[in-house]
Amino acid sequence: MIYLKGKISPNSIPTRYWPIQAFFEINDIMINWKKIRRFFPAKVKKSGHEPWTTKDIQKMLEVATDVRSRALIHLVASTGVRIGAIQEMRLKHIEDMPLGCKSVLVYPDDPEEYHTFLTPEASSILDRYLQKRKFDGEQLTPESPVFRKMYKIGNAKAIPLGERGMSVIIQRLIKKAGLRSLENKSGLRYNIQQDHGFRKRFNTIMKLNNSINHNLVEKMMGHKRGLDGVYLTPTVEELFNEFKKAIPDLTVDDSERIKLEKKKLEQIKDTVEKQRIENEKLLNRLEEVQYGTEGRGSIYAKNMLKLKDDEITKMIYTVFSMVIELVYPEEKKREIFKKIEHAKQTGERIDGRIFADEEGLTRAQKLAIIEQITNQSRKKSERKLPRLNLNLLENELITN
Repeated sequence: MIYLKGKISPNSIPTRYWPIQAFFEINDIMINWKKIRRFFPAKVKKSGHEPWTTKDIQKMLEVATDVRSRALIHLVASTGVRIGAIQEMRLKHIEDMPLGCKSVLVYPDDPEEYHTFLTPEASSILDRYLQKRKFDGEQLTPESPVFRKMYKIGNAKAIPLGERGMSVIIQRLIKKAGLRSLENKSGLRYNIQQDHGFRKRFNTIMKLNNSINHNLVEKMMGHKRGLDGVYLTPTVEELFNEFKKAIPDLTVDDSERIKLEKKKLEQIKDTVEKQRIENEKLLNRLEEVQYGTEGRGSIYAKNMLKLKDDEITKMIYTVFSMVIELVYPEEKKREIFKKIEHAKQTGERIDGRIFADEEGLTRAQKLAIIEQITNQSRKKSERKLPRLNLNLLENELITN
C-alpha cells in the first residue's frame, strides 16, 4: 500500500486492491482486510472530465497521414463509442441511413447492444478507407472487420485492429498535434482523457441541444439507467431522428459544416416555397368557391330570395347579373363581386370605375345587351317593365 501511494492516483488504489483480496479469499487465506483498508489514502479530486473540442480533433486530423487514422478519429468523434467496442465491429453492423449517414451496431449479439450513428462526414471518410482496402485487393464481406491491422498484401487475411492498436494511433496523433502539455495536467492525469474525451464530446454536444430527447441520447451511448433504460426501446429510425439534429455540431470540418448549414437553409427555403404554393392553391380554391361561377350563382340565388315579391328589383338584378356574366372576363367578374361583397359588409359605396372594361365591350354595346334582355323579359311578362340603362343597373346593384 505504501509503495502504491507514490506510483498511482489515490483514487486508483481500490481497483488494484480488490482483485488481490478476491484472490486470497478464493484460496481461503484469511487476512484482516479491514485493517489494511485503513491505510487507503484519502481520495483526491478527479481529473479528466473535459471533452475533446472540435478544434482539438481538427488538429489531430491535420497530422493524420493515412486514411485509416482519419477514419478512426471520425468514427469515435461521431459515435462516442468506447474504443474497446470497435474491435468486434464488422461491416454487417454498419448500414446506410438517410442524409448520407450510417447506423452502427455496437456490442452486437450482447445484452449491452445498442445503435449509434456516423455523420455524413464520418461516413464519407469510412467509405474512402474501405475503398482503399478494396483497391489493395481485399475482398470485403459482411464479416470483414471495420478496421484491420496494417498489411503488406491486401488480399491477406484481415486481422481486426485491437483496442491497444487503436489507443496507440490516437495517442500518437494527440502527441503529434501538441495537445499534451504540463499545463493540461492535474496530478498524474491530464484534464482530457485520451480515448474517453471523444465520448464526453459526443455526450456534451447531444445534451446541450435542447431539442434532443436526453433519454434517447442515453440509448445512443449504451447507458441503461432507471426505468427508461429497461422499458424504453426506441427504433433505429426514432434514434436517428434525434441524432440528425446534432449533425452540424458533431461535424468536425468547418467547410463541411458550412455545406450542411447551406443545405439546411435550402431545404427550409424549399419547404417555405412549397407551403407558399399550397397556400396559393387554397386561396384560389377559396376564391373559386366564393366568387367563381358556382359562387356567383349562389350569391344570385340568395339575393333573389331576399327580394321575394319585388319583381322590378328582381328584374333589374337579373339583368345586371346577366350583363356581368356576358360582358366581363372571369377575372373582372370576380373583382366586381369582391367589391360588392366588401361594400355590403362595410357600408361603403362602390367606385363605379370597377365596371369599366377597356378590353371588353363598349358602353353602347353593354346597353344594347341590356335592352335585348329586358325586351325579351317584357314579352314574357304581363307587367310593363321600365326601360333600363346601365347607370340604373349599377345604382340598383350598389344599393342592394
